[in-house]
Amino acid sequence: MKNQTILNEKLREMVQQEQETFRKSVLEKNTEEIYSMAQEIAMKEELAAFFSNTEFSIKAAGAMLKAGNVLQNIYTEAESQGMIGENILIHAVAVYQESLARAERSQPGRERRER
Repeated sequence: MKNQTILNEKLREMVQQEQETFRKSVLEKNTEEIYSMAQEIAMKEELAAFFSNTEFSIKAAGAMLKAGNVLQNIYTEAESQGMIGENILIHAVAVYQESLARAERSQPGRERRER
């Protein structure tokens, strides 16, 4: 349980840092660019809030930490599946976690036990 708490805290910190970097990049854009990014901005804000209040399993938290760029990866995955504009946050996270799990399973010789 302690490892799960530590991994979730690291994941929250990583997501908060990613969101802060994203916010700074948005502030550098002109009004037209910001307007065209409205859905992305809103979704990443909601995702960041979701991550701040959610506990993930050791395996899921570890996979997301390892992958990095969690908000962008979830947004890209949702966009590629035509889910942008829907209320799909939880579904988008689940889809992303499943894609990480598939990638992890497809790597031969990898250790599969939780630590």
